[in-house]
Amino acid sequence: MGTFVMVAFFSLAWLMMASGLDFPLSNLLAVVCLPSPFIVGFLAWRSARLRSTSTVHRIAYYTCLSFFALIAVYWTAAALSMIRSERPQTQRIDRVTEAQTLTFQTKPGETPSGYTLHVYGRIDGSAIVSASESSHSESIGGDVDWKIYQDYFRSSIDIQYSPTRVTRGHITVDLTFH
Repeated sequence: MGTFVMVAFFSLAWLMMASGLDFPLSNLLAVVCLPSPFIVGFLAWRSARLRSTSTVHRIAYYTCLSFFALIAVYWTAAALSMIRSERPQTQRIDRVTEAQTLTFQTKPGETPSGYTLHVYGRIDGSAIVSASESSHSESIGGDVDWKIYQDYFRSSIDIQYSPTRVTRGHITVDLTFH
């Protein structure tokens, strides 16, 4: 019974981290709970070793089952956290004749290692798109389909759109933090 309680705590910690509900002791809780099936199984085996062999076999079976359940929860949570962090944020620029600054932010507690910026659409004229704290800017015009990846370690970024001779059109900006 104790093994299954530890599995529940471990599962809760990993699922909370995967869903972004990280709390200060979740990593510690996960590390402490990982060997718990073996510890609880060993203690149960010591107290049951004078009993029948079938009791010892049951303890070993449930201990191994609990351990594999913990591993499955860990890998599921890891996969969920990777899927969650790769969604693009999208902002559309409909007033393409005016200069605009678009702000994109990560979720609280996330630290990116980079971003992918994808600018697409159509404008009649030309404009310049640049990212805050980046030396790279791009002149766009006509049919636009521009994509760039940059290393970046901050939780927010501003994208500047500066039209020079634009009369009409629309631009969509997708930004994905990695």
